[in-house]
Amino acid sequence: MTLHELLLEEAAQNSIDVVNYDIPVSALKGLYCDGMIILDNSLETEKEKTCVLAEELGHHYFTVGDILNESPIVNAKQEKLARCWAYERIVPIGSFIEAYEIQPASCVDFSEYLGVTEDFLKQAIKHYAVKYGNRLELNEYVIIFSPLGVMKRV
Repeated sequence: MTLHELLLEEAAQNSIDVVNYDIPVSALKGLYCDGMIILDNSLETEKEKTCVLAEELGHHYFTVGDILNESPIVNAKQEKLARCWAYERIVPIGSFIEAYEIQPASCVDFSEYLGVTEDFLKQAIKHYAVKYGNRLELNEYVIIFSPLGVMKRV
C-alpha cells in the first residue's frame, strides 16, 4: 500500500471525503472544509497529492474556522501547525535513520524512497532543524540536518 493510499484510508476512517476538483484559486492546491478534502486537479503526481493530502489532514485535526486569509497571526499559526503535522506524519524522524541504512545518493533519491516531493522533504528537514536544532541524537544515531547526514555511533 502506498503512502497516498494509507492517507486516503486514514481520511476514510475519520469520515473525511477526498475529492479532486478544479480549485478556482491557482495558489491553492488543497482545501479542507467540514469533513471534506479537496485536492486540486493540477496536482499531477501521486507524490504531490500525498503531500497536499497530508497537510489537509493536518487541518482536519488542528484547524478551527476559515483560515484562507493568513494575515491574522492565529490563522498563520494554524496553517503552520497543520503543515508541521504533515511533515511529522509522512517524513517521520525515523525515516532519516532508514535512509542511513539504504544510503540514498541524493535528496531526490531520499524523497523518491519516502514517496514525497523533494520540496516537501526539504521543508520537513527545515522543520526538524527548527524543532531539534541542527543535530539530534536518537538511539545509536546522530542526525545532522544541515548539511543533511546521519551517522551511526560505534
